[in-house]
This record gives sequence, structure tokens and C-alpha cells, in this order.
Amino acid sequence: MRDLTLRFRSYNTGSRKNTKSKIRFAITVTAVVLLWAQLAMTASLCDQAYHFLTLTKESDDIFWMLLQLGGECSSLTIMQVIVNDTAIIVFQDELEEGLYGDKMTEHLSLLLKLDNALNRLNSESFSTHTDTAEGWFIFKEGFSIAAPVTDPMKVDSFMSYSIYHVARYWKASVGDWGMDLPQIKDCAAELLYANPEGLYIDYQIDRAYFFPKSKYLLIFTRQCLGWDRGDTAHGFLILRLTL
Repeated sequence: MRDLTLRFRSYNTGSRKNTKSKIRFAITVTAVVLLWAQLAMTASLCDQAYHFLTLTKESDDIFWMLLQLGGECSSLTIMQVIVNDTAIIVFQDELEEGLYGDKMTEHLSLLLKLDNALNRLNSESFSTHTDTAEGWFIFKEGFSIAAPVTDPMKVDSFMSYSIYHVARYWKASVGDWGMDLPQIKDCAAELLYANPEGLYIDYQIDRAYFFPKSKYLLIFTRQCLGWDRGDTAHGFLILRLTL
């Protein structure tokens, strides 16, 4: 960040009172400038939005989606999460950056039409929940999911970790303790992948897609904890269910 230097022209009036006034004025202006600099450094407002396109099934299973970033990070990125028997591989290709307003809307509209082309490949259909009850998402296949129960100790740990509340760094410091899986009824689940940009404590389930043939469950999470930088830490999880 650029250093800001204020220069004050001094006038020697010979008055101690005037000298004290100038000192108070200088201190006040310096405090305002430091506060402005802090806000400029922290308020990046990089909010995320994930757009699911499709799941294609060729030699590997590939989840296709778009990541839209707003604020100072404004960009569009296409993501491929590749699932096979031995590993999870993630490819990201930033298509456009510096997109704002109508330009972002226009590019996003065009890119979302990719699902029409991708669906011509061997793609798998999905289902979404058919009902909700007391926070539970109910699926016709006979299982239900809900957000995890909030753990105040984890929330306090995260909120006190750093003034910038960066999810990735906090998770690296606490390990598996910083991962709360969703509640799931009437089936078993194995976590295959958790997007590293998400914070998986005290979150809400934004939406979920179940793929009956492969038994994948794709969950997009919405994080509602406060952020000093105006950034978000939404994310997504890929699980495999045993029904």
C-alpha cells in the first residue's frame, strides 16, 4: 500500500495555546488518515458466487462450475473437479477479470450457456430436495440433510484468530477440528472434497444436488460469519452416499 505522508506548514506565532491546538489538529488528522488507510487495505469486498453447470461422466467424473467473484477480485473462473478412484484433481481457469456491472452480467450470461454444450456429453441427471422441515432438506431418495449444529468454541477460535479472519489460514492451524460436516439422516456419507476457500463451521446449506447413479451429493454452503474485509467464505462439499 502506498505510504501517505502529511506535511503541515508551521507558523511561529509565539503562542503556546496555538502550538497545542496545532498538535491536537495534527494528531486528529493523522488518526483519520490511519483509519482511512486501514479501511482501504481491508475492505476488498470479494464476495463469491458458485454456479453449478453439470456433472459429466467420461473416463472420470467431472463436476463443472463457474466461480464469480465480486468487489476488488471481480472475475469469472471455470472450475473442474475431477473424481476418480485414486484422487481428486481440481483445475481452475480464470476466464475474465476486472468485470463490473453490465459487463459482468453479459459475460456470466454467456458462460452459463456452457451447460447446454456440456450436457451434450455423457452427463448425469440430478435431483434436489423436495421438502424442508425444521431446517432439514428432504430428498425423495429417502435421506435428509441439515447444516451442522453451531459449536461456539470453534466460532470464538476463528473470530479471535486474526483481524482479517482468513478461513484458509485458520483451517490450516486447527486441522480437522475446523471441519463440521452437515448432518445427514438415513444414510452414510463419505467426504470426497471440500473446496479450500470455504469456512465449514456455523454455515448454512445454500443448495444441494444428489446424483442417483453415482450417489454423489454436492452441497453449496453459505457462510454468515462477519468479515472485516467484506470478503465471504462460501464453499462447496462433494460427498458420496451409501443408501
